[in-house]
Amino acid sequence: SGFIGRHLVRRLLDRGCRVSCLVRATSRIDELRSAGAQLVTGDVTDPAVIGRALALSQARIVFHLAGLLKALRTDDFLRVNAGGVESVAGACADRADPPVLVVVSSLAAAGPCAAGRPRVEGDPPAPVSAYGRSKLAGEQAAAQYAGPGIVLSFIISGLACGFAGLCYAEFASMIPIAGSAYTYSYATLGEFLAWIICWDLILE
Repeated sequence: SGFIGRHLVRRLLDRGCRVSCLVRATSRIDELRSAGAQLVTGDVTDPAVIGRALALSQARIVFHLAGLLKALRTDDFLRVNAGGVESVAGACADRADPPVLVVVSSLAAAGPCAAGRPRVEGDPPAPVSAYGRSKLAGEQAAAQYAGPGIVLSFIISGLACGFAGLCYAEFASMIPIAGSAYTYSYATLGEFLAWIICWDLILE
């Protein structure tokens, strides 16, 4: 029911998706209800509630957007921002057919950039606030449930890149002028199809 959630729900519904939302009893839900989303009331830190919501929705993809931005105690940040991810990830993993889980974190989990350059993915996280540390703990909780799917996705991507490299090598040997998909298409299929390939490459 927050800023990101409302926009995500609207976009998914516009695409024809069936959307269910786990909301608190105190959440502002008028916009979600009027948009047509199914609402389930509960606490994101309660695994039983998460399991019930998954059973009702039969979701194939779960977006975890819940987060606590302000709190009086550090433990409250950890309970919601880390414990909430743990509950959602665990409930998804316990399903007979686990859905895809997308966890939305925060730049606060990475920490501020170093002097003179922006942060990159290879930099170790260095959060400086209790909120940032709790969001990092949430990322680490999600990583425990990642399973082999991430590794397999990298392997498949690597194979796809390898096959693409072999295709370009074949192009280069057959059309030694440039060896590109555009040049090959122009020489073998004609100008019109080469023009389409050219735009495909630009969009890619």
